[in-house]
Amino acid sequence: METFIIGAKFITKIGLLSGVVLGLNHWLNFVHDVQFKFKTKSKEIRRERKNHEIDDLREKLTGRG
Repeated sequence: METFIIGAKFITKIGLLSGVVLGLNHWLNFVHDVQFKFKTKSKEIRRERKNHEIDDLREKLTGRG
């Protein structure tokens, strides 16, 4: 009976530990995904700004021509 209790405690500890590891892994994936989306969004915004600046320059040049 005593070995059963020790085994149950051991299995419970392993279960809790694996739950913590899986939770940490999920959290790190979430953080990485958010950072990746932020970087991608920043690149898109920069690209749009450059395109608008180029369009403005083209309009000025064609207006002067």
